[in-house]
Amino acid sequence: MCEVEQVLHMIKCKIMEKEFFNDWLFHYNPYSKIWSAFERQDLVPYFNGLTCKTLIQSSKHSTLVDIINKGEGKLAKMKKLINE
Repeated sequence: MCEVEQVLHMIKCKIMEKEFFNDWLFHYNPYSKIWSAFERQDLVPYFNGLTCKTLIQSSKHSTLVDIINKGEGKLAKMKKLINE
């Protein structure tokens, strides 16, 4: 999915209206081609290679957006979605 499609996907999800997205950060690793999402509180551990309590990863940005959206930003709900 190109950047334009990702932006359109985010608009479609109307994430700007959902405040729980404000606490989530996204990072793309071009070497592993993996998208990561984690809560703001895990910023320092994530970039220092330490364990992040809220880390979720996918090869697609849109998958992370969907998981966070469906889980309403709550990690317990998101883990249930991931394990389904």
